[in-house]
Amino acid sequence: MAKPQEKTGSTALRPIAPPPLSQHLRELTSRPGAWAILARNLIPVVGIYGFGWSAALAVFNYWFDGLTALAAIAAALIPRALRETQEFDPSTTSSKKWLEKMANAQAKAGVFCHHISNNAPRDICELDTVKRKAGVEVAKKWLDGAAVLGAKSMRVNSGGPRIAPWPEANATGYPKNPQIEQYLDNCIESFKEMADYGAKVGVKVTLENHWGLTANPINIRIIIEEVNNVFCEASPDFCNWEHEYMLFNGLKLYEEGKRNESLFRGRVLTSL
Repeated sequence: MAKPQEKTGSTALRPIAPPPLSQHLRELTSRPGAWAILARNLIPVVGIYGFGWSAALAVFNYWFDGLTALAAIAAALIPRALRETQEFDPSTTSSKKWLEKMANAQAKAGVFCHHISNNAPRDICELDTVKRKAGVEVAKKWLDGAAVLGAKSMRVNSGGPRIAPWPEANATGYPKNPQIEQYLDNCIESFKEMADYGAKVGVKVTLENHWGLTANPINIRIIIEEVNNVFCEASPDFCNWEHEYMLFNGLKLYEEGKRNESLFRGRVLTSL
């Protein structure tokens, strides 16, 4: 005998009943501020019907009241929005106080800041000298801030074009890439300056494979070897290579480096 099919519950959403009027009244009576708002808005109504006030004037007062309220909201929100859209500058007085407060909070909680993955310094290999130097100065400010937090290292991206220049055939037909040499020269110069500054404050600058020049692990090794400073290291992101061959063989380049221990003291490996 076939088993009768079991009834299943309906999947239709049940409508939510609105709260009863008594609930609204209870909430209204429990809030004195609500009574004050209600009384204020009833004044023009009582004036129009009880004392013959001008309805047009009452409408204008409502409109003007709303306008002044919007102006007050804008005056409060716009400066805050402008503050929040500005980048954090570790060199300002307020920022220094915030960093000291965070350092104290770390000490109380018993936690430590080891590495800062920073995107603030830009244009580190930029061909425009003014932009490049400005990026280096931003990095120095952040190195000062990292020192306050007790960080051991801080990432600085190489900057420049997101896709590094490709080689082109010269007059002899051989592929040459003089443009990437310019970016590498600038990046090396910037990291030398940042590493020297980092040595003064006790924070290392690290390169991560964040596209551009550093998309190719050979370029990371070139920069680190040319900088030749123990305060310039690599912090490889194992999931950020363009393809798997770069993942495995790129890490072999680090391993074969003459400063193997220094190269591998990066953000990812330190956290393992």
